[in-house]
Amino acid sequence: MTDHAHHDFYDVQKQLNEKFSTRAIIFWIDEIPSSANKELKDRTLKALHYILEENYQEAIEEFKDILTLNNKLPSEKMAIHLNLGNVYYSGGSLDDAIKSYNEVLNISKNSPEKSALTGSATALCTLGLINFEKNDLELALNNYQKALELHQRLVDKPSAVVDLTSIGIIYSDRGDYDAALEAHQSALELDFELEYSEEAAYQLGTIGLICRAKCDYDMALEKFREALKIHQTSGVKEDMAADLGNIGIVFLDKGDYNSAEEYFNEALGLAREIGNLESEANQLGNLGLVYREKGDIDRSLKHHEEALTIFQKLGYKDAEAVQLCNLGQINRQKNDLDNAMKYLEMALQLYRELGDRVGEAAALGSMTLIFSDKGDYNGTMSCLQKAAKLQDKREQLDGRKTIIRTLVNNHKNTK
Repeated sequence: MTDHAHHDFYDVQKQLNEKFSTRAIIFWIDEIPSSANKELKDRTLKALHYILEENYQEAIEEFKDILTLNNKLPSEKMAIHLNLGNVYYSGGSLDDAIKSYNEVLNISKNSPEKSALTGSATALCTLGLINFEKNDLELALNNYQKALELHQRLVDKPSAVVDLTSIGIIYSDRGDYDAALEAHQSALELDFELEYSEEAAYQLGTIGLICRAKCDYDMALEKFREALKIHQTSGVKEDMAADLGNIGIVFLDKGDYNSAEEYFNEALGLAREIGNLESEANQLGNLGLVYREKGDIDRSLKHHEEALTIFQKLGYKDAEAVQLCNLGQINRQKNDLDNAMKYLEMALQLYRELGDRVGEAAALGSMTLIFSDKGDYNGTMSCLQKAAKLQDKREQLDGRKTIIRTLVNNHKNTK
């Protein structure tokens, strides 16, 4: 194959990895560009172009035909199966994708060491993501831990950061915060070593969130401030606003409402400066919580109403439901029970549409209080019973679908 053809291969691989980076799919071609099998090379390049053009069915058929060719090296088979799995995964055919990735792992046993390690690690990462999406956290964790072992053997530190970050997120979803902290701290150390400042800021923010979940508020503040310092240096105002908001939330947790108000207002100013409506609405909602705690109910109501309007405009129904619940609770404080019930019924409907059982239980709990305030015994008992049924399914309620941020663009080097 000519140097020009080699360039085409790696150019297409780079474009594919950039195109699918948000889904954490890694395309791996290994030694196919230098293979002695011209038909294998030509048809693989053709299949990769099909993927780039989003002609997924054509790509699948091409890869399947390539697998019937004779004289393929084990590493070449691994690359074809891995990329076929990527096509299946991108098209939502998870079971077919899993079969392809498992075939990579099977073939790797007979491959040269470096190809075996690299191909297996790449397949394991995507298997981890698939199992995470399927809410099989144990299997996902096992996949990422095996991938980490392989990347450490390869001394591939950028990929190890991705593995550690994913492992940390899975531990957080399981509620094992100490293990999550250990994983993110290890990822942070590698990010600093690799001079990945933005990724280090992400790890610091994540560590801060975990510390907050552990009620270690002083450590959470320390980590959020470290992240803010990095973002101030880079000048990314969107990230600065998020850090300021996180700091404000910790002060709210600590009962320091004046400090919380100060940070939320600063974050709100940045959000409005850059025109980020979602961030603006988040900070308005946060300020609403502050003013409620300070006893300024009318001001709290105003901020939650403004936040609700923005979230409705954006179409963010989950955030809309949260603001509706807040408005229901505030109207109850004002003793406007009819308005309070109206907002909570709207929130309940949204939570049911979203399939959010945690939110549904919370809305029912607030409605129970209003029925009680009204002296409606039947309504109170009905809401209590419905909420209790949801609480009995607590193991289902906590199946959060946190998105794994793999930072592929920064951490994965393509040829």
